[in-house]
Amino acid sequence: MGKADGPQMDQNEVDALLAAMQTGALPSDAAPSASPAAAPPEPEATGVVAYDFRHPLRLSKERLRAFELVHQVFARNAAATLTGQFLAHIELRLESTRQLTFADFLCSLPSPTCCLLLSRPALPGTVVLELNPTIAFPVIVHLLGRGRTPSPIPERPLTETEWSVLRTLADPLVRELEAAWATVKPVQLRIVSQESTPQLLAVAQPGEPVVLLSFVLAVEDNSGPVNLCIPHSIVEPFLAELAERGVTGAPRREAREAPSVSIREALLHVPITLAGVLAEMTLTAKDVLELAPEDRLETGRGKEAKIMLVAEGRPIFRGDLATVRRKRAIRITGKL
Repeated sequence: MGKADGPQMDQNEVDALLAAMQTGALPSDAAPSASPAAAPPEPEATGVVAYDFRHPLRLSKERLRAFELVHQVFARNAAATLTGQFLAHIELRLESTRQLTFADFLCSLPSPTCCLLLSRPALPGTVVLELNPTIAFPVIVHLLGRGRTPSPIPERPLTETEWSVLRTLADPLVRELEAAWATVKPVQLRIVSQESTPQLLAVAQPGEPVVLLSFVLAVEDNSGPVNLCIPHSIVEPFLAELAERGVTGAPRREAREAPSVSIREALLHVPITLAGVLAEMTLTAKDVLELAPEDRLETGRGKEAKIMLVAEGRPIFRGDLATVRRKRAIRITGKL
C-alpha cells in the first residue's frame, strides 16, 4: 500500500483517543480528524433578508414617504373644512401607510362596513374609501341632530337614507382628496357606487398590489378608522409625476383659504330665526289661565311705539309695522 497523504497518528495517540471515547470525554459519533489542517474551511455566515414573493414591496421607503406627505396635507385640510362645515370639533390624522394586496385589504375590513368607490373615466383603477361603522353611525347621528350615539354600534348595513346622510361627510373628503392630488396632477374624482359587504368589492384582482392609507377620524367624543385603498396602477404614475417635479416634501396648495375664512363662509349659510316683538309683559300663571276670547291686555305702549327685531333671542334692530303687497311687514328704522 502506498503511504497516505498527510501526517499519521502514532500508537500512543490512537490509545489516548480510544480511552477518551470509552470514558465519555469524547462523543462516540465524533469523527476523528487526521489533522486540523486537513479539514475544509467552513463558509462564512452571510446576511439573509426574508422576502415574501406573494406580497412584494414595489415602492421604496423614500417614494412611499413622499406619497404619505401628500395625504398628511389632505388630512389637515379636510379636518379644517369639516370643522367649518359641521360647526363641530373634527380631527383627521394619518396613522400608517402600508403596501399589501387587495385580498389582504378586504380581509382587514369588518362586515358590514361602509365602502365608497371613487373613480373617473381616465383613472387606471378604482379607489376605495372605507368608513368604519364605529365612526359612520356617530357621524350620521350628529348630522341628524339626534343626540347620543346608540351603544353598541348597530351591526347592520346602512339604509338608503343613512347613505345619503353619510355622503354629507364623504363629499367634502373627496373634494379635499382631489385638491391634494391636484398639487401634483389634476384629477376629478366622483363616487360611483357604495357597498356594505367587502367581499362584494370586485374592483381589483385579489393579488393586485395596493397602498393602504389608514386614518383616524374624530368627531366630538367619537372616533374611528377611515381607510383609503389606492391601487398601485394609480400610485405609480402619481409618484412618477412627483419625481419629475423633484418634490421630496409635502406639496403646498398655492391658493389655500385660511381656516377662518372657510369657517366664516360656512357660518353665512346657518339659518337664524328672526322675530318681531310688539310688546312684552309679565303675567301670573293665574292670569294666563283666566284669559278668554275678546279679552284685551294693556301693554303700556302707544301705537306709535317701535317694534323690536330679535335674532335668536338677541335684540338687533328696531322697526315699524308696514304693508308690502297687501302683506304685513316690518320696516327696519335703526340698529339697537
